Amino acid sequence: MRTLTFTDDLIYEVPIDTSVATVKIRIHPARGQPYEVDAVLDTGAAVSRLSPSLLADFGIARADQGYDRTYDVRAADNETATAYVHRVSIEFDGRMLEIDAAFLPDWGDDVMNLLGLKGFLDRMICGFEHRGHSFFYSLIS
Repeated sequence: MRTLTFTDDLIYEVPIDTSVATVKIRIHPARGQPYEVDAVLDTGAAVSRLSPSLLADFGIARADQGYDRTYDVRAADNETATAYVHRVSIEFDGRMLEIDAAFLPDWGDDVMNLLGLKGFLDRMICGFEHRGHSFFYSLIS
């Protein structure tokens, strides 16, 4: 079992701007060097959501082209938008994972990256210990 720690106390209020458990994921663009981005561990998200600013590095010209499926997303503030789901590869903890990732171009490039169930959390045994600011996990596939 591995442990990652996060620094901020989690405050269970909206908005959640700074009160989130984040991890680093590595993006491997077709051109250029791999780089890390922050992603929020979101146990309530069925699908991961990534910033549209990452599309080109996944070799995707536009979110609304070549997608696997769409669905309507409702944010905590009740804002809705269409999500375009693509299958993409990310690196987490030195391991490449293929995940379903939703891209919402209507929400702009500065949305937080979220790691959800399909392809990410469903590939591990995991848990949080909020008081100790820790995320425990073991990859199972």
